[in-house]
Formats: sequence, structure tokens, C-alpha cells
Amino acid sequence: MANNITKAAAVIVVMNLVAKILGFVREMAIAGAFGATMYTDAYLVAYTLPYSLQAVLGSALVTVTVPLLTKYLLEDNQKEANLVGNYFLNLVALAMLVITILGIAFAPILVTVTAPSLDNETAALAVQLTRIMFPSILFMSIGMVLSGYLNANHRFLVSASAPALCSAIIIVSVLFVTRIQGLAVGTLLGFIGLMLIHFPSVAKTGFRYRFKLSWNHPDVRMAMVSLIPIVLGTSVNQIYYILNRIFASGLAEGSISVLNYASKVVNLPSGVFVAAIAVAIYPYLTEYAMKGEEDKLDRIIHKGVGLVMFLGIPSAVGLMILRQPIITLLFQRGAFDAAATLNTSSALFWYSLGLLPYAVILVMMKVYYAFEDNKLPLYAGMIGILVNVVISFLTVRWMGSDGLALATSLASTANMLVFFIALKKHMSHFRYRPLLQSFGKILFSSLLMAAAVSVVEWCLRLLGMESNFIIVALGIISGVAVYLLAASVMKLREFDDMKEILLRKIKRNSA
Repeated sequence: MANNITKAAAVIVVMNLVAKILGFVREMAIAGAFGATMYTDAYLVAYTLPYSLQAVLGSALVTVTVPLLTKYLLEDNQKEANLVGNYFLNLVALAMLVITILGIAFAPILVTVTAPSLDNETAALAVQLTRIMFPSILFMSIGMVLSGYLNANHRFLVSASAPALCSAIIIVSVLFVTRIQGLAVGTLLGFIGLMLIHFPSVAKTGFRYRFKLSWNHPDVRMAMVSLIPIVLGTSVNQIYYILNRIFASGLAEGSISVLNYASKVVNLPSGVFVAAIAVAIYPYLTEYAMKGEEDKLDRIIHKGVGLVMFLGIPSAVGLMILRQPIITLLFQRGAFDAAATLNTSSALFWYSLGLLPYAVILVMMKVYYAFEDNKLPLYAGMIGILVNVVISFLTVRWMGSDGLALATSLASTANMLVFFIALKKHMSHFRYRPLLQSFGKILFSSLLMAAAVSVVEWCLRLLGMESNFIIVALGIISGVAVYLLAASVMKLREFDDMKEILLRKIKRNSA
């Protein structure tokens, strides 16, 4: 089990990284083809509308699909799994079709609400592009249900590859179109590709699509109803950032942008590594929760949270130490001056404090969903939102945007603690001590890494090095080397697991 999880997580990490790189290339291609003009403004407004729904619904649909099908797969009842899968898939598709039709019909209102200050020409173009791209919600939703089906069968490669394919199709479309409408069509085709790539692999699992609808099946009805609290629970982090923008709107000019840029940087490790771990362990969590195998659940939770700490703590520490050269390298050009770099790197420091809590939350949410407990994540999120609001009120006047970043980190910490405290409800014998021991070892290794990175940066600047790329690159290389050496000396289990997978991969390739 442990090796399977680590291997699956490694596959998903690689594909997430590819997707992130292609996403960046996609943005570069669009910027190169259309610049910063009314056309890109209209496209981004139109893209934001369906993308917001996709960001909220995508994870929720996978989360609901896995336990829905695992129940029958454990019983080796492929026929019933197909029946229930078709019921759920068709109900989701029907609901998304209705939303798509409404979105197309009311596109002018949606654009006005989303971007009320657009001039008439840009707004009219945004409406046209919205109507072209809004059907992507339908194709994304179908793709996410199929992704959940594959995950329930412990197959992760195709679903992890789908976002990269979507970005690749959009990039290709940029190369062959000259009008922004062509890019909108290419975006729609990208999401169609995201859906279609799942079908061959799903068919290999024994799934056969049939157009069958039924609201009366109890499991299907429960799955549809549970989407609501799951969507709300998974939206908490987005609510934090909305609150940040509300509070920041009363601060100095550029405060909202500072928080936006810093949040994008701090979320990168979670998007690449942590999400992969959460996806990889979820089918196993669901399976063992249904079987009532608490010992295996205990081990898999320790495995997931341990991997998150192993990757999350050094990532957070590294961002804190290298925050200024990282922000300078990524953003300081044109209108983004040294003052903006200083403010953004400061916000990044405070956001980084919440990187580990947020990463652990992503895993722990899956634990509760595996127990079919959809309420606790929602309650924990509400507590986090309350903490965010209170801390923001207390710090915004004397810390500015830094106080809002700190509020988000403390809110995530409170959210995480609720998850662990309430876990006794489902697992009376859960062992906290091994996690605390791993935390201590990983934190110590990360502090050694921080010292090494600080020394390298100090030496480079003493020698007159001005290239932030070299400072960041050598800082990361030296930091990773020291961290892995310390992890090896301290015999961290997570390090041994990853080393074993890597060695096995090398042997297989050399055979």
C-alpha cells in the first residue's frame, strides 16, 4: 500500500508539474499573440466565469465519485458500479447542461456583474466569448466524474494528464488563429479534450456508458446532495482570498496586487505536490473506511500527512529565506518596481507560515470525505473564516497587507487543528505522537537547510553576484542537498519511501 501511494503520488506530481509549465507557456503564448489589449481583457473576463465554476466543482465531483463507486468495486459488482456511475454521470451532465444554457442566455448580465467597468465594445466582445466558452463547464464536469471513476480503480496517470492536454490544445490553437474568437474556440476544444482523454482508460476498467437517468437510487441521490457541503467546504481557501481583497481595498494602492502575487507563489507547492498526495491516498482512504479497517486508515493518514510535511515544511522555509530574490526574479520588471518586490516578498513570508496547515487540510479533508462526513470540513472552514475575519480586523491597521497574509495563515492553522481534534470521533485510537516526532525531525532538517541557503546567498552577494536566477538556483540546489542529507541521517521514513521508489524506477529503466 505505502509504495503504491508513493508511486501514484510521484506520477501525479510529475503530471501536475507538466501542467503548471504548460499553463505558464499558455499564458506566454496568449500574451505574445494578443498582448495586453481589449481582446485579452475580454477573453480573461469570459474565461473567469466558467473557470470559477470549474475550480469549485472539479474537485468536488471527484471527491463524490470515488466513494460512490468504491462501494460496488469492493463487492466486485461491476454491473452495479456501471449502473450507478451512469446515473450519476448523466445527472451531473444534465445539471451542467442546464447551467450552460442559462450561462449562455444570461451572458450579458454575468459580464456586467463580473466586470462592471468595461467599455461597451470590450463588454460586447466578452459576452460573445463567454457564450463560446461557457459549454466548457459541461465537458469539464463529465471529465471530472470520469476522473473519479479512474481514481476509484487506482488509476491516476490519465486523469493527472488531462489538464496538461487541455493547456497543450489551447497553446496549439494560439499558433493557428489570428482572432480572439479562435482562441475561445481553442479553449473550448481544450476542455473537450480533457473529457475525451478519459474514455479509453475508463472503458478498460469495465465501465460501459449508457444513457440512464434515475434520481431514486439512494446512493446517487446522496451523492448529488453531498455535492453542496463539499463544494462549500472546498471553497474556504478561495473565501480567504476574497476576504483579503475586501480588507486590502482600504489599504494603499497596489495592496490587492501584492497579496495576489504572493498567494500565487505560495500556492505553487500545494498545487504540484500536495494535491498529488491527496488524490493518491483518497481511494485507499475510502476503501479502508468502508471496510472499517482502522489500523490501515491510521497508517495511510500517517503516510499522507508525513509526505505532506516532508515536502511542505522545507518548501515553506525555502520561500521564507529566498522570498525576495524569488519575487524579484518572477515579477520585478516594467511597472513592478523594487517597492512592489519588497511588499510582495514580505506578504509571501507571512503566507508561507500557512503553507503547511493548508497542505495538511487538503489531505485531512479527504479523510473526512472518506468517512462520508461532509459536515465537519464545512464547520472547520467556518471556524477558519471567523478566525480570518477577527485577525484581519486586529492586524490590518498596523501590519497592512502583511496582517491579512498572517490572518490567512492563522485561519488555516485553526482549520487544521479542528480536523485533528475531531478525528477521535471516527478513529478513537489514532496515534498523534508519530506525526509530532516526524514534524520535529522534518522541521530540524528544514532549519539546517535554511542555514545552508542563507550562507550560500550571503556568500554570493558578498562576491558581487547580482543575478537572482543564480542566487535562487544555487540556493535551491544547496538547500535540497542539505535537507536530503539531514533527512537521511535522521532516518526519516518519508525519505526512505521516496528513495526506494526512485531506485526501483532506475533499475526498471536500466533492465
